[in-house]
Amino acid sequence: VQLEKEAMEENRYREALEQERRDHDLAVLLAQESNGQVEELSPLPR
Repeated sequence: VQLEKEAMEENRYREALEQERRDHDLAVLLAQESNGQVEELSPLPR
């Protein structure tokens, strides 16, 4: 029973890490997109 409980906690921990990484990747992606939009909107120096 103890091993089963530890395995479940390990799974939950890994899922939390995975979720955190996905959130981080998404945040980076959104930041890059909004930065790109800002640069596109500003007039190009000639």
